[in-house]
Amino acid sequence: MRSLLLVLLSFLSLFTARAADDFQNDSRTYLRFDAGYAIQDAFRVSFGANDGMIRTKNGERGDFVYGYRLNRWLALEAEAGLVHTRLIDLGRHDYYQVPLLANLAWSYPGEKLRPFLSLGAGGVGLIAVPRENSQTDKTITACGQFATGIHYRLTKRFEAGLGYKLLLVAPATLDYAHLSSSQTHTFFASLRYNF
Repeated sequence: MRSLLLVLLSFLSLFTARAADDFQNDSRTYLRFDAGYAIQDAFRVSFGANDGMIRTKNGERGDFVYGYRLNRWLALEAEAGLVHTRLIDLGRHDYYQVPLLANLAWSYPGEKLRPFLSLGAGGVGLIAVPRENSQTDKTITACGQFATGIHYRLTKRFEAGLGYKLLLVAPATLDYAHLSSSQTHTFFASLRYNF
């Protein structure tokens, strides 16, 4: 997997130099809002000697992304988001994930359509809020993310898009349980403003 990632990044870097001369006319910074439908895969929870899979009810996700374009092909992004789902098998908890990520984003600099691909890493806050009167549990762990999609340029400043994100969360321990690694799939629409 690591060698595939290195090959992909090397391939992308070959094309970045060609686009540098046209980059002067485009803005370097942008702000993007992503909102969509979140699908949380089942994950394993351990309560001491008890162990089992937890199913979730699908929810929603929203993210704010600030990007700085290094050239027409590559950008660095800071992303903050909120994912909300419900744990069905665990006392009917609301389950929140709050990812904070640093992303490396690649996009093809087309006139109207701009496909994109990004890889990110960072931390995520996990919060389990019971629906009955009980204690809220929270913790922080590592996460990684893959995102892809396409943007359509509406005007010089605005772009709209559709995409997919895969959020991978490392194992974590809440006050009452140990959570295995988990993944959340998000299908989203986005609106981007180029400064």
